[in-house]
Amino acid sequence: MSRGTQGRPTPPAEFDVSAKKAPAGCPDCAGLRTQLLRARQSHDELLLELARERETVNALRLAMPVVNESAPPAYPVSAGVGAPPLRYVVVDSANNALKRYLGPMQSGLKRAAKLAVRLAGERKAP
Repeated sequence: MSRGTQGRPTPPAEFDVSAKKAPAGCPDCAGLRTQLLRARQSHDELLLELARERETVNALRLAMPVVNESAPPAYPVSAGVGAPPLRYVVVDSANNALKRYLGPMQSGLKRAAKLAVRLAGERKAP
């Protein structure tokens, strides 16, 4: 088979049906048409079966883990039910550190912080 102008194979001249016209009422034409129809149907069925097998293979590939993929992080991504939000945990840790290192001064610092917040709020209010 030779290549046509658009890169598609062209059939040999003996298979070119446009060049040869069958005489009207050819007795073999009906049988050949039936054979051609069966061959086309068989070809279509095989293509459909191949497409189904490819879909199955693709579905299996998607379900399998990638071979050289790194492991997911070891830390928990979400907190469990009833766990406090992260901001509460951070503030509690900071508060506990202040209590431990500053001891009795912590209550005085707490009062000073409340006073500073109240004074700042009064400044913005007028």
